Amino acid sequence: MNNDVEVMLYVSDVNREADFWVSLGFVERDRQDMGETEMVQVAPSEEGAFALNIFDREFIKENSPEVVDNVPSIMFHSDNVEELYNKMTELNVEKGELVEMGLQKVFNFANPDGLYFGVSGI
Repeated sequence: MNNDVEVMLYVSDVNREADFWVSLGFVERDRQDMGETEMVQVAPSEEGAFALNIFDREFIKENSPEVVDNVPSIMFHSDNVEELYNKMTELNVEKGELVEMGLQKVFNFANPDGLYFGVSGI
């Protein structure tokens, strides 16, 4: 194995989800035709080792029903967590309070399907 990590995210609307992540500063790395739907890969940067692979939930339910209910628990890290929090406020992203935990500041936010993700940073 290597350091590359791709997390599968199963959602109700692939394009809406991809647009959401791009609005937060992610880049679209790849878009693949899957017949009646698409898979979109987004990542914090073009060169990084981490990416989200966004799939249509109904497509996964038909093709891999054993994993359709899997929900990732992901903590992102930010070099400027307050700036990111403010950006999400401007974009009307559903989110929790920005709180201090030791030397870190943390908050969580929801994607368009209501799945929550964490952010920590300084």
